Amino acid sequence: MKILFLEQFSELGGGQRCLLDLLPAVCDRGWKALVAAPGSGPLFDAARRAGAETAAISLGPYTS
Repeated sequence: MKILFLEQFSELGGGQRCLLDLLPAVCDRGWKALVAAPGSGPLFDAARRAGAETAAISLGPYTS
């Protein structure tokens, strides 16, 4: 099974930390995880250490 986790930010906030807690269990089941997010923050290195592949996506700046 392949699972795409699409994140809004590549900096580490609460949602990203929850994803990082989940990734080892996903990978331990033999599932392939891909974490995609904009930017070049620490989420990418942490996700790779947890066993996931990563991809940077091109988005404009986030505004609300």
